[in-house]
Amino acid sequence: MFCVVLTGVYMGNLTAALTDTKYHKPFNSLEELVQLPDWKWGIRGYSLAKKILRNSKNNIMMKIWKGLQQFNKTDPSIFDTDINVHVNRILTEGEKYVYFGFGAESQILNRNDCALQIVDSILSNFQTAIAVTKNSYLKPDLESTMAKLSDTGFLTMLDETIYKDNRPQHCKKRDTKRPLRVEDVLGAVSSASVGLATAIFVLIIEKCQQYYKLSLHQFNEYNFSIKR
Repeated sequence: MFCVVLTGVYMGNLTAALTDTKYHKPFNSLEELVQLPDWKWGIRGYSLAKKILRNSKNNIMMKIWKGLQQFNKTDPSIFDTDINVHVNRILTEGEKYVYFGFGAESQILNRNDCALQIVDSILSNFQTAIAVTKNSYLKPDLESTMAKLSDTGFLTMLDETIYKDNRPQHCKKRDTKRPLRVEDVLGAVSSASVGLATAIFVLIIEKCQQYYKLSLHQFNEYNFSIKR
């Protein structure tokens, strides 16, 4: 009974996992992206993201910048300043293209579809600020202004406006189902094996008890016949 129930439940979950249509990402990190020979990536020219990539000493970001330089030799639009050019290349059928830049999340949330997706948010870890010279007379005024904007809730309202999710409702649902793995099959086989071994052990005990009762009954009958 244990094996039958477990196998039935597992087969139901397995069928659901195999029939569920899932979109498989071609890559899940920048490390995987740079290994793909048929993919290109671009960035807006004269942007902060370009300066970060150009001056970074991080190994993976150096590879990204090297790729940008290589692509730019035959494709000048790699450094196009218009973000729409990069987005259109992403959405072009058959085009394998990635855009690097700040504000990618706002671009996705303000669309009316689920076509764009963030794969690796490495650039979102960099903070931006308004810089002034040391001991500048503008510093107190800037600090006072930013404090007032924060206290009045303007910065919070601005953030909520920029990052407001305007996508359709089905785009906001996250798929929490993980793909079927070898460990799942091994786990099911192990559980079924344990259940089968338990069932055999219980069966052996029951047979031993039946044999013991039968032997005891025959022994009692034999003693009774001798006494008679």
